[in-house]
Amino acid sequence: MRDFFRRGRVMTLVGAVSVIAAMLLPVACRGRQEGTAAAAGKPATKVRLAPAVRRTLESTVELAGTVRPDVTARVLAPVEGTVTNVSAREGDRVSAGQVIAAVSPLVRDDIVNAARLELEQRRREAKDTLEARRQLDFALGTYHEAPVVAPIDGVVAQKFVDPGDMVTSRQKLYEIQSADNYYVEVPVSELSLPACRVGTVVRVMLDAAPVTPLTGTIRRVHPVVVEQTRTSIVEIALSSAPPGLSTGMFARVALPLQRAANAVVVPERALLTAVDGSVFVFVYADSVVSRRRVTTGIESPDGVEVLTGLAEGEMVVVAGHESLKDGQSVAVQEEKTKTPGAGKP
Repeated sequence: MRDFFRRGRVMTLVGAVSVIAAMLLPVACRGRQEGTAAAAGKPATKVRLAPAVRRTLESTVELAGTVRPDVTARVLAPVEGTVTNVSAREGDRVSAGQVIAAVSPLVRDDIVNAARLELEQRRREAKDTLEARRQLDFALGTYHEAPVVAPIDGVVAQKFVDPGDMVTSRQKLYEIQSADNYYVEVPVSELSLPACRVGTVVRVMLDAAPVTPLTGTIRRVHPVVVEQTRTSIVEIALSSAPPGLSTGMFARVALPLQRAANAVVVPERALLTAVDGSVFVFVYADSVVSRRRVTTGIESPDGVEVLTGLAEGEMVVVAGHESLKDGQSVAVQEEKTKTPGAGKP
């Protein structure tokens, strides 16, 4: 009897569950139908496009360099002696052949000093000084100061002596630099040296004048690679010297590494990388995007060369492609253009 009532309760419970399930089934079906309808009415993903264009593309590497004078002249003392005159100082412009200092040779000093002492001795002893005065005048007229002349036209960069200094023969007195001709000295890695050929035109930017880029030409590649840095010096002649250009200024050189003429080019932001490392783009046509695998060539700030997989004129997605799928419908969002004067009161 007890088992009978127990079985009755179980059957009653099963029946109640069946009734509840039957009541909920239409609700669940209706929910799925509403979800499908909502998905069908979901607005299309907005994307921005850019065309694949055909043009010449260069890849470059930016290198740090230093502005140097085209000519640097070191002015040396012609003889051993005493500096008696210094007429040129730092920042002065001088011309080739201009006298900028004078050195009195030790031999002259010895002879003139001896003649002066003789004259002073005769005066103290109240003797005739006529002959001693003639000897002094002869010494002063015969033995002259050695002039120091500027060897080039330029600007005095450094002065190393003052009047009264004793100098030895061939001691450095001045450093004069050419004022109108400059070049840029750039240390280049051994990996980039093959791209450095005499006559190659490069772009030069100065931090002191960032608005105006300069044009330079590689004029010399030093043959020795420094072991400690694995670099070699490359000299770049500047086509012109802008106002204010000075020795020692910092320069940035854009050295072209590769060049592709008539290449198909797309913006770098159009490229995506798959899990397997392959590169692909989304190509737009008739409101639908298709995933297209491509192979790329050289890269530059102006774009990336596409070797295969894309034709000139095809439109690729450059924004909004983060969650796109092959065959998905999209809506094109136009680039916003700023109206001149917009936002001004």
